[in-house]
Amino acid sequence: MKILFTSSIAARPAHFKMEDFEGRRKYNKVRAYNVSKLGVNMAYLEAKAECEGTSLLPLLVHPGICYTPLMEKAYPGKVLTLLIKKFIRGFFNDALMGALPALFAMQECVEESEFIGPKGIGH
Repeated sequence: MKILFTSSIAARPAHFKMEDFEGRRKYNKVRAYNVSKLGVNMAYLEAKAECEGTSLLPLLVHPGICYTPLMEKAYPGKVLTLLIKKFIRGFFNDALMGALPALFAMQECVEESEFIGPKGIGH
């Protein structure tokens, strides 16, 4: 049985700070998202270690850079949000393409725990 953990390349710049775990001192939406994805990565690594030698196969997937309404919901009506939307839509994947790594991970040919998603510049 496969267990999918959906992460993001946004986890890369994340820094976990135990002293402000909930972001109460200085909350930032982007930082909170990045840290949440770092948490997914950490949960995956723990599951990978715990599932070794069992029939469970944890897999970490990421969609790459995709256009979704998430940015618009986080920052409604902002000029920067509109510019980012146009840029991302023009150069990166839509949400349907972003789902492909998860669909690929479920294929029978994936038999060992790994990080699955687009690679290279822009992902």
